[in-house]
Amino acid sequence: MAAAEREDPLATLATLSGRGPIYRRVLAPLMMYAGAVGVISAVLAERQHIRASGSFALYWLCAAAVVLVGVALLLRLRAWRARQGLVSPQVRWVFYAVAPMLVFGVALGVAEILWPQAGDEALFQSRPRPVIARLIASWLLCYGAALDAVGSVAERGLRVLGWCVLLCGLTLLAAAHLPGIVARLPAPPDRYAHWLMGLCFGAGHWMYGLYLYFTEEPEAT
Repeated sequence: MAAAEREDPLATLATLSGRGPIYRRVLAPLMMYAGAVGVISAVLAERQHIRASGSFALYWLCAAAVVLVGVALLLRLRAWRARQGLVSPQVRWVFYAVAPMLVFGVALGVAEILWPQAGDEALFQSRPRPVIARLIASWLLCYGAALDAVGSVAERGLRVLGWCVLLCGLTLLAAAHLPGIVARLPAPPDRYAHWLMGLCFGAGHWMYGLYLYFTEEPEAT
């Protein structure tokens, strides 16, 4: 009896695979919202001159929390309008798929807050180790892997976005440690940290949201 009541994982995956157009309509506003928060957060951080690695990690984890709360509220509003429950087998599957990498990314940020490698030293000065650039690259790798996990069975565009994010993370990780590239920069790599976050997590989400919006298939009547 207990086995019969359990949700069939294969049926859940099949449902996810067959709802691509629906997920595109849901994802478009969520991605644009996340992109807007990312860009605004980058501009505000630059204006406030947040430079220390611990402060950087705390600031962007708070920005991520704002995104998650906003996404949850948007999903709840959509579910209320459709008179559906917010938590479904498909939502639980997505949560379980992305949770490991997202938890790992949060743990990296918390570790930087508790044990900052740069201390209180201003990151305008030259540093032999691009501490924040490595943190951003790690976040990009975690997030890209999470998107790829969901995109493998849901919206295929998420998988493309996930691989783009992964490549951005790998490129940043390599570029921040190549002396030939670092020497040509007018400032250390960490000096551009907020702009990198705004570009990768802000503009990237915004552009993907626009892509989903303009390529959305009309609902069947």
